[in-house]
Amino acid sequence: MHSVATRLALLGAILLTATTADAARPPPVATAPQHLAKLPGEADDAFAARVLKLKDVNVHTLAATWNGARTLFVDFERGGDTDSPERSLIALEETAPGTFRKLLVTVGETEGGAPDLEALGFANADRDPAKELIVIFAWRQNHYGACGPIYEVRIIDNPDPAGTTLRQLPITKQFGMGCVEKPQGYRFTTIDAVKRKLSQLGY
Repeated sequence: MHSVATRLALLGAILLTATTADAARPPPVATAPQHLAKLPGEADDAFAARVLKLKDVNVHTLAATWNGARTLFVDFERGGDTDSPERSLIALEETAPGTFRKLLVTVGETEGGAPDLEALGFANADRDPAKELIVIFAWRQNHYGACGPIYEVRIIDNPDPAGTTLRQLPITKQFGMGCVEKPQGYRFTTIDAVKRKLSQLGY
């Protein structure tokens, strides 16, 4: 059974690796655009399940406007019947009325189980005028001697017109992860708390 320090160290290693890889990743390569058509009167969750081929999967959807584009955020658990379940987050961005493209946002890795998607929001976190996406994950799996839940913030860059995978920004390291319980006292469990920190950093 992992101690609290070990769990946080493991999650820290995952975040550092992902952030380093994101920082070194070249710009997205242009690919043929996807045209995912929503049927007349089709509900958001039914549309997402159909185009993402998520039959018999519990799909959660949230519609929002991101930098002027109607965007449907879809999260779902993968590998729930395995030892390594994860939570995937995908954005379906409307490029024309009733037509969407798929964007891979991020994946919440397993830590005794898949995380919950705690919150989504928008704020500027770099020097261009477009707003970035704030993602907050929460792992609520309880282990003897371990604190919980563990929270993690990820700051995702705005979509590239030709890209299909979104990029996690290095500023994510400013937020790290941790438990709300002392001694960690992790503070970034809400979108407002993340925005206040970004404001302090000059964004």
